[in-house]
Amino acid sequence: MRKKILLIFILLLGILIPVNAKEDNFIANENVKLKKSFNHSTFIAGNNVEVSSEIEGINFTAGNDITMHNKQDYLFAAGNNIHLEEVTSKDTFVAGSSITITDSSIRDLYAAASKVRIDSNIEGNVYIGADSVIINKEINGNVHIAAEEIRIGKNASIKGTLSYPEDAKISIAKEENIKKIKTYKANTKEKEKTIVSKITDKVYSTLSLLVIGILLLIVLPKFFDTIGKKKENELGKNILIGFLGLIGIPLFSLLTIISIIGLPLGIISFVLYIIFIYLSKIPSSYYFGKLLIKDKIENNYLILTISLFVISLLELIPILGGFVSLICTITGLGLMLNSLKKDS
Repeated sequence: MRKKILLIFILLLGILIPVNAKEDNFIANENVKLKKSFNHSTFIAGNNVEVSSEIEGINFTAGNDITMHNKQDYLFAAGNNIHLEEVTSKDTFVAGSSITITDSSIRDLYAAASKVRIDSNIEGNVYIGADSVIINKEINGNVHIAAEEIRIGKNASIKGTLSYPEDAKISIAKEENIKKIKTYKANTKEKEKTIVSKITDKVYSTLSLLVIGILLLIVLPKFFDTIGKKKENELGKNILIGFLGLIGIPLFSLLTIISIIGLPLGIISFVLYIIFIYLSKIPSSYYFGKLLIKDKIENNYLILTISLFVISLLELIPILGGFVSLICTITGLGLMLNSLKKDS
């Protein structure tokens, strides 16, 4: 099933990439083996992917089997089996079925998978959502784990706080190598759903949003052109408008429904509110994509695709995911409401 999802994703990307995209920004094939260096952010997709390139920018990689032994500024990887060996990256975001990290130089790690194994020192903090986790090396920051089975090996040490669910099965070889241990009560409803099923559901929902987003890009080009021209200093304004809309619109709908006279208007406004909330990630993804990627990629469809999948990947990460989802929803709602205000 995961291979079918990935194939749909790669085929969809292939259809969307016209000739005006920079030819080396995007690499997609059944088997990808990269050694050349890149002086800009790069998107890589394939069934079997091996990357040895030095990338001066963000590395976005999606595949079934991914192996990396390279250097980049930031890494976003999603796949079935992911192997990071002698990888250099600042913040590293990975999601898959099985993740193995060996002898790498990583600042902060965010991982979501069925199985996660860390045989590498991590310079900063680690956030993991998984079924089972193994740590065998030194972590210089805090480690937050949401997992059922945890094993901290004899060569592991944690300079910060280790936090994990109170009902997790945990084995710690040398407890004295951990500065502080803290447990928390896990959400039982969340535990019913495995990490793999969460990833599968997230890919399906993201593909659905991507199809809708592509249609909106075709039908409403001026709207997305306006979003693309917005600057970083306008983010606060969009968040404020979105926050007011998030609270104000349902309140307005409720009051008009209660008034009986305004019942049709209240129902219509509430239905539109639900639709706007569902679609909000599309304009916010495009907006953040334009801000971060800037002129490194000229293809608007590709920018939307990359941004949507990166944000969806971030949403899988415990704690951080909820914050990312909220900011994207509020920002997207603000962008849409601001557009309606200007049109009127």
